[in-house]
Amino acid sequence: MKAENSHDGWTNYVATDAKDATQGKVLMSVRGKKVRQIQSSLARLATENLIHLPEDDGGHRQYDDFVLKREDAAHSGDNDFYTVPDDANEYFTVPLTLFTSGWIHVLEDSELIMLLIGTRFRHAHGDEPQPLAPGPRKLNYGLSQDSFEAGHRMLDYLGILDVISDYQRSRDGKVDGFKDRGAKPHVLRFHPEALDAPAYPTIIDVINKQIERSESS
Repeated sequence: MKAENSHDGWTNYVATDAKDATQGKVLMSVRGKKVRQIQSSLARLATENLIHLPEDDGGHRQYDDFVLKREDAAHSGDNDFYTVPDDANEYFTVPLTLFTSGWIHVLEDSELIMLLIGTRFRHAHGDEPQPLAPGPRKLNYGLSQDSFEAGHRMLDYLGILDVISDYQRSRDGKVDGFKDRGAKPHVLRFHPEALDAPAYPTIIDVINKQIERSESS
């Protein structure tokens, strides 16, 4: 976990503005603070039943030996250990550029959820746009209407996700003639190539353009 002179460690990949603590009775280096941050995160994951965190005979947590668990179990229920899916399991892959281009660091939680939904749809159906009805959106993905709107709007601005709404739907979400015909769900289409762009300058540019557009309207 801790990087040493002869090998890499998780502390190499933790960004922090912390400084060495040199005052008082306890001294702690930046590297030590990073280790504490990682251990705190692992302890939280263990509390959420997302990892198994073994203990030694003295009850001390063995952070280096944690084991992943599945993410699809109820919080209060049993949870099995994670295994890499094979062809017999349903799974999908995410673009590597989600991480290498920095998008994982700049997108909000609701935006990442929408991106993963779009990725799953594309894996199952190719480039054909797919509907996301309110029921499955809430039940399967835990997205409220507000989170859905906030999440898909930014991805639409970034060109990562096309979000096609019912042509009868107004900007406030109301549908003309809803009592007679109901409303068609939003339709999504994911564009993985958009993640090739560097995340930080791209999202800053989009935000600035939206601010300019808002100020000029």
